[in-house]
Order: sequence, then C-alpha cells, then structure tokens
Amino acid sequence: MKSLKVSLILGTTCLIVSGCLTAYTTSQYSNPEELISPLEKLTPAVQSFVRYPDQKHPVSDDQLLVEVYKQDPELARAFQHFQVLIRHDATNVILLITRTNKNVALLEDASWTAGVDKMHFRSNPPDPAVFTISLPGTNP
Repeated sequence: MKSLKVSLILGTTCLIVSGCLTAYTTSQYSNPEELISPLEKLTPAVQSFVRYPDQKHPVSDDQLLVEVYKQDPELARAFQHFQVLIRHDATNVILLITRTNKNVALLEDASWTAGVDKMHFRSNPPDPAVFTISLPGTNP
C-alpha cells in the first residue's frame, strides 16, 4: 500500500512538472493579435539594417532577422513559432508573418505607413502567404 502511495505521488509530481514546463516553454504569442505589438517593433528594427547598412560589416538578407534578434531577444521569442518573410528596397521594408508552414498569411506590415498594413488572420477563408503590399514606386 505504501509503494502505491509513493507511485501515485511520484506520478502526480511528474505530471505537474511536465505541465509547468510545457506552459513555460509555449510562446506567449500564440494568438496572431498578440503579434501586432512586437511586429510594430520588428519592422523598424529590420528597416534600420536596410536603411543604414554597416559598410564594414554588411548584413545579407538571410541574416537580417538574425541580427535583429541578437539585439532584441524578446522579438526572437515573439516570432519563434512563425515565419517572417521580408521584402525591401534601399529604404522601406515589408514584413509578412505566416504560420511556419508558410501557407497562411497572418500579418503584413509596411515600414512607411500604418495605413496599408493588413491583418490577414481576420480573413475567412484564410489568405495565402503572399505579399499583397507593394513597395513604394513598384507595381503590385
């Protein structure tokens, strides 16, 4: 009987610990609406690398997010379960946030104005993960 109680206590403890670890490691940004605020920080951070490149240490397009995330790990945590796609010219950027499978668009943010930003996650049926905002001076 004593071993049954010990087994039950150990089993319950394991379940509680595993539940706490799962809750701790799950991103607080699981809802697309919760990404709006971090996206408003991510877009200008990416734009700063595009607009003001370090001539001695240039950053490739593939490394833009890596460099931004180094400077602000909270942004890395916010978008860790999402795909961030970038389109840019010499001064402006557009970020498209998608599910990790890249099939569904969630948010699209333009660096030059909030008026064209899109909340794709509100679309029913879901919008495909393609850029719908064009850079200034380009055709859609």
